[in-house]
Amino acid sequence: MHEYDLWIEAQQRATEAKTWFDRIGKRAGYLNDVFTLSKAHANKPKFVYCGQQSEGGQNYWESPQSFNEAMNEVIHAHFDELAKEAIERLELQSKEKLLAMNKLVDSLKEKINKEIEAQS
Repeated sequence: MHEYDLWIEAQQRATEAKTWFDRIGKRAGYLNDVFTLSKAHANKPKFVYCGQQSEGGQNYWESPQSFNEAMNEVIHAHFDELAKEAIERLELQSKEKLLAMNKLVDSLKEKINKEIEAQS
């Protein structure tokens, strides 16, 4: 069932993100280090908005590097709350996929029961 695959995929994404996030702040084990968020290895965000000022004009506008660097600092400063919200969104997507699958299963059970009754 396609809905089942979508739910499994959404569930895996949520679990993977939560597992990754939950490791931050815990002992890494080697040399008594603690897992910390690395700014040096993080990709800076890049934003693009769209809008055409004139016919044939530019359609996509990338954010300037200075803005990207400032946003990276803001994201790191508020990382815990942003990460928790991102994980909540992934978990909600998983739940929505599960509910969609449940609706399909209910529909299939109803069709099966009608067919059984028709054949009796």
